[in-house]
This record gives sequence, structure tokens and C-alpha cells, in this order.
Amino acid sequence: MAVQAQSIAPFSGLAGRDLQGALDLRASGEVRPVSGAFDLTIDSSARELRIGIEAADNLLGGETTITGRVARGENGLAAENLRVGNERIELTADGTIATGAADFDYALTLSDLALVSQQAQGRLEARGRLSGSEGPIAINTLARVADGSLAGKRLTQAQIAFDGTLDGGAVAGTVGGDAFLDGVRVQLSAGVASAAGERRLSDLEFTAGGARLTGSVTQGPTGLLDGDLAVDAADISTAAALFLVEAAGAVDATVALSSTEEGKQNATAEATVRGFRMGETQLGQADVRAQLEDLFGVPVVNGTVNAQALVAGGVDVATLNATARSSGETTAFEADARLDNGTQARARGALSPEGEGFRIGLEEASLGQGVVTARLLEPASLLIVGDNIEIDSLAVDVAGGRISANGSIARTIDLDVSIARLPLSIANLVRPDLGLGGTLNAEATVSGERDAPNARFTLNGDAITAAALQQAGQSSLNVRASGETTGQRLNVDASVSSPEGLRANVRGGVPLDDGQLALDIDLNAFPLAALNRVAPGQNLGGTITGTARVAGTTSAPQANFNLRGSSLSAAPLQAAGIASLDATAAGRFADQAVTLSSVSVTGPAGLSLDASGTVPLSGNGLSVNLNGAAPLSLANRFLADRGTQLVGVVQLSGSVSGSIQQPVIRGMASTNGAQVIDPESNVGLRDINVMASIDGETVTIRSANASLSAGGSLSASGTISTNAAAGFPADIRVALNQARYADGDMVVATVNGNLAVTGALTRDPVLAGEINVERAEITVPDNLAGGAASIDVIHRNPPPGVQRTLERARANDGTPTPSARPSVLRLNIGVNAPARIFVRGRGLDAELGGRVQLTGPVTDIQPVGGFNLIRGRLSILAQRITFDEGTVTLVGDLDPFLNFVARSASSDITVFITVSGRVSDLDISFSSQPALPEDEVLARLIFNRGLSELSPLQIAQLAARRPNWRAARTRRCSAACATRRASTISTS
Repeated sequence: MAVQAQSIAPFSGLAGRDLQGALDLRASGEVRPVSGAFDLTIDSSARELRIGIEAADNLLGGETTITGRVARGENGLAAENLRVGNERIELTADGTIATGAADFDYALTLSDLALVSQQAQGRLEARGRLSGSEGPIAINTLARVADGSLAGKRLTQAQIAFDGTLDGGAVAGTVGGDAFLDGVRVQLSAGVASAAGERRLSDLEFTAGGARLTGSVTQGPTGLLDGDLAVDAADISTAAALFLVEAAGAVDATVALSSTEEGKQNATAEATVRGFRMGETQLGQADVRAQLEDLFGVPVVNGTVNAQALVAGGVDVATLNATARSSGETTAFEADARLDNGTQARARGALSPEGEGFRIGLEEASLGQGVVTARLLEPASLLIVGDNIEIDSLAVDVAGGRISANGSIARTIDLDVSIARLPLSIANLVRPDLGLGGTLNAEATVSGERDAPNARFTLNGDAITAAALQQAGQSSLNVRASGETTGQRLNVDASVSSPEGLRANVRGGVPLDDGQLALDIDLNAFPLAALNRVAPGQNLGGTITGTARVAGTTSAPQANFNLRGSSLSAAPLQAAGIASLDATAAGRFADQAVTLSSVSVTGPAGLSLDASGTVPLSGNGLSVNLNGAAPLSLANRFLADRGTQLVGVVQLSGSVSGSIQQPVIRGMASTNGAQVIDPESNVGLRDINVMASIDGETVTIRSANASLSAGGSLSASGTISTNAAAGFPADIRVALNQARYADGDMVVATVNGNLAVTGALTRDPVLAGEINVERAEITVPDNLAGGAASIDVIHRNPPPGVQRTLERARANDGTPTPSARPSVLRLNIGVNAPARIFVRGRGLDAELGGRVQLTGPVTDIQPVGGFNLIRGRLSILAQRITFDEGTVTLVGDLDPFLNFVARSASSDITVFITVSGRVSDLDISFSSQPALPEDEVLARLIFNRGLSELSPLQIAQLAARRPNWRAARTRRCSAACATRRASTISTS
């Protein structure tokens, strides 16, 4: 015999519940249908079984196997190596059971109690045995949890055992248990017996910390109870944890149960509760004294309830006093309550049998605070006979409004309900946090068969307010609705509007069972600005309109929709430079997935996005195709600090698959003819053409090329990962082809080369490669005199206007120092220039060549090597002096450091001319051997005669030339002096 099903869902109807999973059932042996005997050897399995019960579904997940032999015949029930289990649960059985005889072992292992309840943890192991022959069968069972928890308390050394006998269908024995909860000992002992329809629990004694329960209870064949129970608990927290409940408080109670020959259940109870707490329910103090007769029929009650500091269902009750007094078969009751907010509630009436049922009569009922009250206008009563209810003219005045109802609910229903000018604020007397307001008018008539009643209603709500509405950004709502039921269907026509501009209509039919939905929804206007209260700081704007058609069933709804958003705006869009967007979306919702037939988004400067596909709300199956365009100018606002400008459009196309939780993105991005201008580095790129693809976490630059505004071109290729956790790893190759760079001031260079950026972009990536300098021009400025030095001004207590200006200028903005070091680009670049590095200006004319290896972070570049003099000379007035040696090195930036030395020998003196320092701050010095004053050295060098021998014209020429030679030195002095003066300046 074999049954194989990839899915058992088709059997859900037979089982009366949702079934899922796969089953492979195989058995060999024999089955005798007439006698019901069988003998089968089973080797079966099931995968991911689901039967609609959470605990069972947890246990049956994964693969479950069923193996072994099971048989039933004249000798009783037999099991041989029978095992049902998986990695979570295992049940084994081995042996035989027959009338008056047994030799049977069974065991159960549960890997974790958390699979059954979220309030429990720990491994459960249970073993038992049935044994005996020719008489009573002994039953021995022991279950243990060595270490675990119950309701947040640690459970250790827990065990419970049953030792008893089975004799002709009668069971008798004892139950004993022992455990520690958070170190507090828990003990249980009791006698149990079941025979001839009677169940008995005797000599019960249960202790758990400060709680003790004792007593005995017997349930007779009629189901009625006799016995006594007593609870003496200074703290119920430990006992409550055994029932998987978190609770605390003190309870002192006695309950006496008794039954009569007439089949009535009576009870007497006395209880005192102090400091009770369970979840959101709290009770400061309560005293209960009650005698009840015919508890399961029409109760006759004598007793009192006095409670203080009761919190239940979000209602805070300061005091509650209730009494019940019986007279014959009638119980008169009276209750008074005072809420913490001052609201008073009162009810007075009687409960009495009538015919085959009972009548509840209300003489008085009221709820109010100050002038806002709800009260019963006249005595009312309800007659209840089984499931039938008859209402006698119920009329309630609610703060000037009125609720009335009369009629009956029986096999046929005839009920009228009327609500006129009902102020919803009455609910605030009980729950002030609701914040309800507005008025309600409604009429409803219900008639017809109880199983298929017909109802007709109208409802008007004016200026309805509520705390929940305000949180949703709506100050108030006006609601209009009418409808009727026919059989199991409600037809409704409703509209809603708000001062914020919300306007919507709903028309159609709603099944009262799991039938078909048919609703038309018109969203005439939904202003997003109404949500700014819910999402502060988002600056939402724009309006959404649209229609939807809802079909399917209430358990599996479907909808076709068509939505349009106009002038949509939000703070993130504005921060990205997008003033507003227009959007449309059309599609269908069914089977927990949204199918988008079309989505279109348009924005300024050519921004657009079109999409279509399927979006499941959970699981895999995500499949969306995307096409769009985005202007590069959107990035300009993020580069405003350095003045960088981007021009062009990026074209996008791709798809998204996988799941919402783990999407997989594939696509292409390209741009043609784009431009970038970066004034800070004096670099401009034009004719930028890029083709890139994305596949999962990897962006691949397939091709990229651009022309430099100064001349030459560059190209790039490589990959960048979008894995933020890994720091966006990259491997990008860049090729320079006759690339010309000009800083606009001192340096012009033409280079070729290949560079590579590797490593995580946010974790100190490396820029490496080789650059060959074709030609470089370094121009020494003719005028090195600088402007005024920057003064470091400290602003103290600036006026509000000045403070706002400083914040906009990012001055003294109090920005905290980053706690982590930012990523810094590291260099390993070789710069080759065998020749044609020219240094010119201020009389200099030199050519150099060599190689430099640039290493280290860009914040501290370490050059190794340098550029050495090939030829060079210095012109001073009519003199041309040839340099003997010279070097150009780079130290940290593109402002080169020069060091040139020239010698000029005459008959009695050798003059040394030294040009050193950065190009932007050169220093030219003159010295001689033997040492002479600098003025004398200059006279000998330029005019080949001593200073005293110069003519007035020659002295004037010498004086006119010297300021330019000394400008750098003078500027440095001026800057240093200005800095010292600025350090003492502050404003108050």
C-alpha cells in the first residue's frame, strides 16, 4: 500500500482545516476490514506538514518519518520499534496491550518547549510503562525538564510523575511533582481516580513559593461538582508561571462547591485580593463575598463586591461597589463605580426567571461627569429564553442625544435601532485618550429569518474627531453612509470628507460570509500634506486621486486600481533638488501580490521612470522591469561647496527580482555627451560617454571615455560593489591619453599613463599605476606679493541674524568631530619624465627630468625620487647665469618645491645664486666666497664692480630689481605678523 502526494492541500475540505505539506506513505502487511484487524510495517515520511494549529505546525516542520510495525488483533494492540519523529519531536512505542495484560513501553522527547509556547523553554523528556497480567495493569509515567524557563523564570530539576493502576476501565493513582522556579521550590501531590463516570481529585496540595492550594473536588456523572478548595497566596507569581502567565499579587480565597438532587450547581466563595497584576490588568484591592444557587441555570445571588484601583481594558476605576440580594428566585442587584477621571457610573435592576428563560430588568442606569451624562430614560428589560432575546423599549438619553431600540431576536428578527444627535464625546468619560468628538445620527431596521436577516440603515457623522484621526493628519471627518443587507450580502454607499481636502466614495457589495466582494472606490482627493502631522519634518505635498475595483473574497481579496499623484513633494526630494513629481500607477492586487501594468514618474529636467511587473508582499517572485532617465544636474547641489557642475542625462534600464527583503538588481546605465566642470581642481571633462551594468551587488563599468577641456582624453573600466558592509570594494582601471592639465596658475602638463583604484572605497582605497609626462611647464609668478592674511575671528554671543549667517556659511557650526577616521585615498604612483619639464619665470629658464614615486595617503604624500636639472639659466638684467645643479620635488600637493644653484666666478670672488622654495613662494638669495654683503655681491655679479664704484643709474637699476627678489620673504613676515595680531581679536 502506498500513497504519495506532493501536496495534501486538496484534502483540506475533508479535514475541515487548511492542510499543507507533502506526504509519502508506504506500508506493507495485511488489513481485515470486516474485523478491523491489521498488521502493518510502515516506512513513511512527510515534509513541512501544516494542519492549522500553531504548536503542531512548529513540531511537524522539516521532514518527519514514521517507521516500525503496528498491529491490532485478538491479542490486543502491538507496536514494534514504532517511531514517529523529526529533529524537534520524537515519539516511540514498543510492546503489547490487551485486556487485563500489558507489556508496553513508550517515550516522548521534545527538543524545546518553546515550540509549544513562547512562554516556555527547555528540553522535555518523558518515559512510561504499562505492565501486568491477569489483573490490574500498573501505569508508571515520569516527565522531566532539567533546565529551562517558564514565563521568564528559570526552571530547574523539574519532574512530574504518575503512579497508578488501570483495572477494567477504572483508573486510580497519585500524581507528584517537584521543581525549582528562580530557586523557589514548587511541589504537587494529589490522588486521582476515574470510574463509572465519576472523576475525583483528592488530598490536593500544591505549593509554589508564597502560594498554597489545598482541597478535594469530585465531578459526578451529571458534570456537577462537589468539594472545597482553599488558596492562601502571599505572592502568586511563581504559581502563575507554571500556567505560563506573568502575574503577581496576594490572594486569600475559599470556594465550596455543592450539587443538589434537582441538578443545580451551588457555590459559596469568599476572596480577598491585594496588589494583583496580570498584563495590562491591575487591581489594588478587592473583597468578594458571594453565595450562588443554580450557577449554570438562572443564578440566584447573595453577596458583595468591593474593589479599588481597578485597571481593565484601558479604563481606570477608582472604586467599584456592587451588591446582590435575593428574594425567592429574584436577585436584585445594584452597582456604583467612580472612575479616576471623576466619571460616575450606576446601575440598578433585577434578575428573575420567567417561563423557560430569565428576565434582566434595569430600573436605573447612568454614566456621567458634570453636565455630560448618559442615562436610561425609562425602565427597560430584556427577556432571554435560550438564544432568543426580546428587548422592551430601551431608550437612553446621551447628553441631549438619544439611543433607542426595541424588538426581538428569535427565529425571526424584528429590531429597530435609532440614534439621534449622539455626541461621540460621551465615550471620553470612560476612555479620555480616545479624544472623540462630533455627532452621529443613524437609523437601522433588521428583519427576516435569523439565519439570513435583512437590514437597512442610514448613518450620518458630522465633524467627527478622534485622537487617531489627528495622528493621521485629519482634523475631522464627515461621513455619509447608507445600505441594506439581502441574505448574506451588504450593499453600501458611503462617502467621507475632511477639511484638509480628503474626499472619497465607496459603493458596492460586501459579503457577510466568505462570498464575493464587489466594491468601487473613488479617491477624489487625498492631500499628502495631511500626513505631515504623522511624519513631521517630511514636508509632504501634492494630491493623490484614483479609482479601485475590489473583488475576490474577504479571505482572498483582489483589486484593480488606477492612481495618479500630482505635484508630489517631500523633504528628501527637495534635498535632492527635485521640487515635485507627477506619477501614475495602474495594476492589480491578487494572491498577496501586486501586479503593476504601468507606473510612470516624471519630474523636472527630464527626470522620468517607467516600471511594470509583479511585487509579492512576502516570499520570492519579485519581478519588475524599469526604464528611466535622470539628469546629472541633480548631483550639483551636493557638490555646491566646490562649485562642481554636471551636465547631461543618465539613461537607466533594468529589472529587479528575488524578494522585497532580498532584491536582486540587474540593469544598464549609460550617458552620452555629458560634461563635468570642477573649478576647484580646474578640470573640465566633455563628451563623457559611459556604459555600465549592475548585476546583484556588482556595478560593472563596461566602457567610459571623456575628453579633457584642456586637451587629451581618458578612459576607464572596472567594477564597484554596492555592498556597504564590505565598504564598497572597487577595481577600476583608468587610462590617460595625452591628457593635458592646467591649474590656471603655475602648472601645465601633458601626460599618458594607466592608473587603478582598488580596495574598499570607504576603507582607504589605493590609487596605483604609472604616469609618463610628455611635457610640463612650471611658471614662476612674476609677483609673489600675497593679499591680506586670513584672520581667525572667534564669534562670541552673536546676534540671531549673525548666527543664522554663520550657520549658512558653516562657520563655528558646532559640528562634532567624527568618532571614526574618514576614508583616505592612498597613493602608489610612479611619475616618469626623462626630460621636458620646464621651469620658467622671473629670469628662470630650466629643463629637468627624472622619476618620482608618490606613496602614502593624499593627506601626507611621500615622494621618493625627484626631477634633476638637465640645463638651466637665470637672467638678471643683462646677465645670463647658467645653473650648475637643480631639482624639483613634490611635497604633498601640486605646488612643486624648487632648489637651483648657480655659480659665477670672477678674478677675486665666486658668487652663488640659490633659488629655493615652493613655486608659489620662491626665495632667491645671493652669497659669495669670500663672504661679502649681499648688496656688494649683487653689484659684483651684475656690473662686475664694487658697490662704491656704481653710477647713480646703475644703483637705481639695482634698487628697482631687488623688491621682486625679496617679495616672498617680505610676504611671509607680513603674514606672520597679521596672524599674531588676529589671534587677539574676538567679537562679543
